Amino acid sequence: MLKQKNKLSVSSDSLPVMESLESRQMMSTTEVRQIFASPAKPVFSYTSVGFRLNPLATFHGAAVGGGVDTNKDDYAVKVYWGDGQISTSRDKEVDFTLSPDHVNFLVKGSHIYNQTRDRKIVVFIFARFVRQNVEVPAFVNDMPDSGSLPVSAPEPVGTRRPLGAVQLSRTGVNQINASANKELKNIRLGTVIGKYNKFFDRNRNDYFVQINWGDDGSWTPGVVLGPTTAWDAKMRFFGTHTYTKPGRHTIVVYITGPDGQTTTLVAATVLVV
Repeated sequence: MLKQKNKLSVSSDSLPVMESLESRQMMSTTEVRQIFASPAKPVFSYTSVGFRLNPLATFHGAAVGGGVDTNKDDYAVKVYWGDGQISTSRDKEVDFTLSPDHVNFLVKGSHIYNQTRDRKIVVFIFARFVRQNVEVPAFVNDMPDSGSLPVSAPEPVGTRRPLGAVQLSRTGVNQINASANKELKNIRLGTVIGKYNKFFDRNRNDYFVQINWGDDGSWTPGVVLGPTTAWDAKMRFFGTHTYTKPGRHTIVVYITGPDGQTTTLVAATVLVV
């Protein structure tokens, strides 16, 4: 693994990104004189589980002559994940889109860390003659239940909406009681409220949940039910499982939102007797 450095510079492996960008900009009438960028909130992840399309940064470019350049083709993005891995906006792991304010671009990324260690993600934004970078902390922890180790990464799922500004607010149910060799059927595990480009998304088909029950490293699909009233925005999610022996386990739920952005929730502790 490459040693993490406190300061990063653009090296020769950045040149393909810059060259590709420059060839596209030859057709552009807009020249960016300065890029203004802000980091997103810190990233939280579990080792070997990872995240998809997590917000990493926002930026906008000030054009020569005034105004803001909102042409996506005038920019490129490169992400140093802090573990020796690099992704660019030409890869499926990193993408960016214009925010609902029609001024800033939102950068989102997907990554799996294979070691438990806090990281520093560095996001570089390039225009033809200028660049800017921001740093985002990433906190990487082991899964809370040792019974789930070694854990696999959840399978990516198809999404219904284009890349956008997504907010996922989720809540678990705390404690569940169970009996060994007796099925927990359609047990409620929590709720999630989602927003897509500032508006509540009340379509249950825009959400998908995968559940790790804490007794092995696999993930099983859950069931998502929509709001119960017209003014409610809560999605409720449920799962079915059978524990084979007594013990205490921690349930972790991996939630995928409207555009593929994910969040991970410790949904409940289970006491199996």
